[in-house]
Amino acid sequence: MDSIQSLSISNDEALFIWLDQLNKNPSHLLKYIQENNHRLLGSYFECLWQYYFLHGPNAHLLDHHVQVSDGKQTLGEMDILAMLHDQSYHIELAVKFYLQLPNTSGKQPAHWVGPQSHDRLDIKLEKLQQKQFPFLYHPCTTHLLAEKNLDNDYTQALALKGYLFREYTADSQLTKKSAEQLPEACEHGSKGKLSHSPNLANWIHAKNIQQVLDKQEAHWAILEKHQWLGEYFAQSDEQVSASSQVQTTIHQHFYENKQPQKIFALMLVKMEKVNGGYLESERYFVVHDHWPAHPE
Repeated sequence: MDSIQSLSISNDEALFIWLDQLNKNPSHLLKYIQENNHRLLGSYFECLWQYYFLHGPNAHLLDHHVQVSDGKQTLGEMDILAMLHDQSYHIELAVKFYLQLPNTSGKQPAHWVGPQSHDRLDIKLEKLQQKQFPFLYHPCTTHLLAEKNLDNDYTQALALKGYLFREYTADSQLTKKSAEQLPEACEHGSKGKLSHSPNLANWIHAKNIQQVLDKQEAHWAILEKHQWLGEYFAQSDEQVSASSQVQTTIHQHFYENKQPQKIFALMLVKMEKVNGGYLESERYFVVHDHWPAHPE
């Protein structure tokens, strides 16, 4: 099949107005998320897309989580079937957070690994290319779509979102040079896009966290998973912590946990005071000291 197309949605006035209204009154969206499977970050991400195609301008949701069976077992699933500006789409959704392996250039997708070391960018892209998108043309898929009175003429697109994190060093900065070193798969729409944060985005071993916290007195927040998707904004002092509080939380999480194999990474963000609250300015993925090896 052809290269994977990255989903592109025009940022027109109708979309801007809809998003602005939703931001001012998100109660309907929050109710939709609460009523659906939203506990995992991936499920939460899918809920957001489903809601957009249900209620967004120039969009229409045809079906989602389309499970295809041969009568004995489930063969696969398609995330989204939808209309966008009168064009039919089959859309695969993925939200990923990849960390650059030490001593690599970062140019190759294989240089980027998930925080639990179970996932790798090149493997994900290969699965999408070889399995998930070709599944649209499986005979059982064609049969199911006909039963649902849905055609099989879809533009296929990928909505791959997330962040790329480089290893923290004393002079870590997101420069033009570092942006040029992103893996090819994240630069070109033909294979989807991962976002490199417009601010600082690095990973760091827990044992080195003081190097970050000591830089200056600042406000910090450790994010819940559903807050990972975008730039974090805190409206009150109660939602941010001092460096000493964050250091205690990180130490307890990584060094007082009685089940090392269950120690997960933490998302730490530095917060800057702005009108009306605090806005994220830097982002750090804090991982156990043995990463990328599995904890013992």
